[in-house]
Amino acid sequence: MKMIAIPIVMMMMLTGMSFGIDILQGFELRASLFNAVNPFLVMETPELAVFIFFLFCFVMDAFFAFYRKRKNVTKNSKKQPQS
Repeated sequence: MKMIAIPIVMMMMLTGMSFGIDILQGFELRASLFNAVNPFLVMETPELAVFIFFLFCFVMDAFFAFYRKRKNVTKNSKKQPQS
């Protein structure tokens, strides 16, 4: 879970800082939001596909690591006799 939570929290903090800087410079909230989303709007289709693929691989890797860890914990708990 840390592998997913840390990047999400970092992204939220950096986006918030970007909004804050834009507002301090005098931009409206709508223009600030457009500045935050603009890099994704100018991506071409192959770039967007690669970005989504990498995001998918990252999420699946975290999911499989969590699944393997949970499976090992349940397997070990079944092996130990109850006293």
